[in-house]
Amino acid sequence: MLNRQTPSAQSWHTRRLRVTGSEEWLGYFNQTKEALAQKPDGIVTVFPQLATTVGLQQRFASQRIPVIAWCFNIGACYPGLKRLLAQTALKDINRFIVHSQRERENLSEWLKLPLSRFEFVPLQRAKITITETEEMNNPFLLAMGSAQRDYATLFKAVEKLGLRTVVIAGNHALAGLTIPDNVEVRSGL
Repeated sequence: MLNRQTPSAQSWHTRRLRVTGSEEWLGYFNQTKEALAQKPDGIVTVFPQLATTVGLQQRFASQRIPVIAWCFNIGACYPGLKRLLAQTALKDINRFIVHSQRERENLSEWLKLPLSRFEFVPLQRAKITITETEEMNNPFLLAMGSAQRDYATLFKAVEKLGLRTVVIAGNHALAGLTIPDNVEVRSGL
């Protein structure tokens, strides 16, 4: 399973740029090269970058092994050269595990691959023991995430309503926005 970060990789939530830099791509290529050199029976990647580098390296090698692209989620389905590169690199990935049913359809269409190669698996974790009581006297809205969120519209709505709101997102997702007084922002968690 390929899931370790490259030495230069930062958390997606704390980085300044929304895109993967050349140094990071080089790290992913090297990690993929190491994995393929072990002649595995298959590879499970985590996040799109490793799936892309595995796909590209397999295209130029005689070795073809099953690949599952786990947690395959992207911020946008880009047009042009990025789309062509993605279609080429990901053509032979056997299975994509995505975060929603809608992503199955979007990615199948974008990559021009059969819908049957995309599977929705809900993100999950072990049962959490509840140690706190529900906030009944001062309820709030919770919004989380950094990729493709429209926080500007959310902030306008909750400001008008006066609804207490907690946002957990990377600083880049909120850059340039005016945070209303009733919104509490948490990042770097």
